[in-house]
Amino acid sequence: MYLQGIVDTAVLKIMNVRLTRQQALDLVLHVRNLACERFPDAVTTCDLIYMSPFRRVIDEYAAPDPE
Repeated sequence: MYLQGIVDTAVLKIMNVRLTRQQALDLVLHVRNLACERFPDAVTTCDLIYMSPFRRVIDEYAAPDPE
């Protein structure tokens, strides 16, 4: 539940705050690092479960990076 709450909050932030693609990727990396600290043996599983949805949300909602 702890990790799911963090992931849900990050997804909502990406959807509702006009983050650039790089800012969104930085947020996802931060969430992944938290997952690694909390569940060091489950990093691969977390990547399989959460990275694809993060990718979709970033593609749909993140603003392009400034040139």
